[in-house]
Amino acid sequence: MATRTLFIEALEKDSARVVEAVQAHSEPPTPAVPSCPGWNLTMLLTHLGSTHRRATSRLRTPGETTPDPNDKSYLEVTPEWQEWLNTGKAPDDAAISPALVAWFEEGSRELAAALAATPDDAQVWNLSGRSKLPASFYQRQMSTETALHRWDAQNALPGHNPDPIDPELAYNALTLLFSFLPMRFKSFNVPDGQGETYHLHRTDGEGEWLLTFNGRELDVQPIHAKGDVAIRGTASDLLLVMWRRIPLDGLEIFGDKAKAQHLFELLPKM
Repeated sequence: MATRTLFIEALEKDSARVVEAVQAHSEPPTPAVPSCPGWNLTMLLTHLGSTHRRATSRLRTPGETTPDPNDKSYLEVTPEWQEWLNTGKAPDDAAISPALVAWFEEGSRELAAALAATPDDAQVWNLSGRSKLPASFYQRQMSTETALHRWDAQNALPGHNPDPIDPELAYNALTLLFSFLPMRFKSFNVPDGQGETYHLHRTDGEGEWLLTFNGRELDVQPIHAKGDVAIRGTASDLLLVMWRRIPLDGLEIFGDKAKAQHLFELLPKM
């Protein structure tokens, strides 16, 4: 399957599964989302729908003018929904609005169409509007964000085990994560590295990475090499661990367990 097709189909499938999860518990009280502290399913739907529409706006209006960060008309949210976005909190004692669900579905469809219509190498303003990135970045980033929040939504349902993330989507999400973490590492509020090395090994296909922490530097190499600690798991489980959705002890760990847990002190909470 072509990569572009993989990303767009994953976005469509996971968006539909978010709706399924929301509709399974549309009556109050709205379930909390354990993996997104402070959120419930209404807030998750509002956040993800807004993210989809922001990306669509950037894809449709690449232009030469820096986007106005104060112009959020493209979100098409009600004042009530905007207040939820402003505060990061939605009420849990009211039914999830069918209008909000329809707004989310429309936004996810428009994003899939915008991704399909935009050439991979087209230069598009990023979500903050501070620089441009190729449209292929949006394919990877939006499908990843939707997959993670689909997992969150399913995880919020009582007695439900979330579906794993598509293996190839998860692998591409890991490569994206490890491409930008080193560039931004100096800006994170984390302890200085002392030369710690971690080898991550995907067990359901291609994918190995060696992470080395030195001072304020993070080096990531896509190689097979011995580290202080080795962590093995499926691409989905590795991604979910890196995004702190599941505990590390659910994966295979070789080496000092305490040093394995130290990885989460060295990495920012994402």
